Amino acid sequence: MTTESSALVERLVRSAFARPSLVVVLVSGAALFGVVSFQALPRDVFPDLAAPVFNLIVQNPAMSAEELETGIAIPLETTPTGLQARS
Repeated sequence: MTTESSALVERLVRSAFARPSLVVVLVSGAALFGVVSFQALPRDVFPDLAAPVFNLIVQNPAMSAEELETGIAIPLETTPTGLQARS
């Protein structure tokens, strides 16, 4: 610790001991704020673990159904599997 920071800490401790009622009020207020903030946190007892579902419709009159599925639909369906949904 440098001398400036130790002097600051010493001054803070001396002022805290000089005004104990102010310290109690500040600590009580911070604790009350913490309790109220904790109670306001959103809770989800049963989180939704299902993967997002989406429909993919691919149409091309120049390709057969098998060509569309193997060449376009399957690669498009497997590409976003590494993505994570944001809510």
